Amino acid sequence: MWLYGLKVAALGIGIVFIALIALMYLIKAQSYLLDLFTKKEKSIIEVPNDKNPEVTKNKDEEDPEELVAVISAAIAALGHQVAIKKITRIQGSSGANWSQANRLDAMNTRRI
Repeated sequence: MWLYGLKVAALGIGIVFIALIALMYLIKAQSYLLDLFTKKEKSIIEVPNDKNPEVTKNKDEEDPEELVAVISAAIAALGHQVAIKKITRIQGSSGANWSQANRLDAMNTRRI
């Protein structure tokens, strides 16, 4: 009886692994074919110069106006009517408080 159950389990697991391997190769083939049909032309890279300040601007620098626009859009997407007067950065905080608050909220909702 046990031997029959082990055979059925092995057969089922084998079929699942074969199907997963077939799906893996199917996805790789699809990706390869998609790359063949959608070859992109080489893009032209602009050489930075001192005459054009937009080209030489470092992407790591934050634009305060853009930051205000992004924060305003996020608040507006929530549906709140808020007038933003001042945005200040709190030094030493890298978002850890947000993740900790989310974990606490998740744990509190699962309490019995």
